[in-house]
Amino acid sequence: MLVRNAAIVVFLSWLAVSGASGDESTGEDLVAMHEELVGDLLEKLSDDQIWSDVGCKDALVGLLEAAGALRSDRTVPVLMDHLSYDAYFFTQFFSRNLPFRKRRPAAQALAEIGMPAVPYLLDVLKAPEMKTAPPLCRGSRRHLAIGCLISIFGGFEGHGIAMARKRIELELLTASADEATYLKEALEVAVLNISRAARESADKEEPDGAPEVEDGAQEKAQ
Repeated sequence: MLVRNAAIVVFLSWLAVSGASGDESTGEDLVAMHEELVGDLLEKLSDDQIWSDVGCKDALVGLLEAAGALRSDRTVPVLMDHLSYDAYFFTQFFSRNLPFRKRRPAAQALAEIGMPAVPYLLDVLKAPEMKTAPPLCRGSRRHLAIGCLISIFGGFEGHGIAMARKRIELELLTASADEATYLKEALEVAVLNISRAARESADKEEPDGAPEVEDGAQEKAQ
C-alpha cells in the first residue's frame, strides 16, 4: 500500500513538472501510468471486505484519498456505491466535529473528481433514499449528494449553493414525473435555500458555523 501511494505521489509530481516545463514527450507514459494506478485502485476498491472491515479503515481512507487525487471518472461508480461511507461509523459522538474530508472520504473523493461525478450525484436526487445501506454507511445519500454538488460548483463560501440549485433545476427539464418529484424535494433542502448574503451574515455572527446538510458533517469539502 505504501509503495502504491508513493507511486501516486511520484506520478502527480511528475505531472506537475511536465506541465510546467511544457515537455510533451512523456505524455503517453503519463497516461499509461495514470491508467495503471487507476486500475490498481479500482481492483482494491471493488473488494467488499475493505469497505466492511473496520480494521481496513486506514488503508481504505488512503485509497479514497488517492481516488480524489487521480480524479478518474472510472472510479465514480464504486465511490457512488459507498457515497455515505462514514470512516468514524462507531465513534459518531466523538467525531461529529471532524472535517468532512475525514469523516466522509468517499464523498470527498467525488467532490474532488468534480464534473464527471455530477450526473451520478443527480441520479441520487432523482430517486428515493435507499432503504438499506452498505456496511459502515450512515446518513442521507441525497443530502451528501447535494453537499458534493455544492463543493463541485464552487463551495459553500462561493457560488456553489446557487450553482448547485441551478443545475438541479436544469435537470428538472428532462426528468420523468417521478424523478421531478424527488428533484423538487431536493430543492427544498434547507442549504439550497440559503442566499449568499444570508450565509455571509451568518458566518459573521457564528464564525465556526456551517450549513448542516447531513448530521453536522456538511461543511465545505476541503
